Amino acid sequence: AEFAGAYYQAPPGMAFALVTPPLVRARASNREAIAASPATAELRPRHALNPPQRAAVDAIVAAHRSFAPMLLHGITGSGKTDVYLAAAAHFVAQGEQVLILVPEINLTPQFEQHVAAALPGVATATLHSRLAAGARRKHWDAAANGTARIVLSTRLGVFAPLPQLALIVVDEEHDDSYKQQDGVRYHARDLAVWRA
Repeated sequence: AEFAGAYYQAPPGMAFALVTPPLVRARASNREAIAASPATAELRPRHALNPPQRAAVDAIVAAHRSFAPMLLHGITGSGKTDVYLAAAAHFVAQGEQVLILVPEINLTPQFEQHVAAALPGVATATLHSRLAAGARRKHWDAAANGTARIVLSTRLGVFAPLPQLALIVVDEEHDDSYKQQDGVRYHARDLAVWRA
């Protein structure tokens, strides 16, 4: 928040508001927790990874614990999501967290289905502005306490607290939707690179 406020010339209060949890009044329905992940994550890809996909996953895994931004290039339907999820399965199996940023809110249900099919039983939190405050707080808490192993989010997820963060995926990184246009004006792709 301090970096984003200084870099994007925003008042400190507005910048720090980006990283604070949503405030909600406690209700019994908001208290249900996101289920913990199993100790191991088994990937169930839609089909076997081809050699270029396997090479991409191997490169991502080999760069673990180092700053190594990578661009995965491929046409729509070429299997980029399978690569992301195979890499995510590796890190989740190590007890770490993965942040997957998507450009549009309407893409989150589709990605939730991909994650649930490929990584059954892995605790996933979703963060975006259309979630009710209680649900958003529940998912924010699951990210912050490490219960959620995969956090699927729009641009605001770049500010989510993730204590065991191992991988950040910015899907369709060229999309203009990663640029916040009001309040603190920021570019989530650039902040994801800075955070990494």
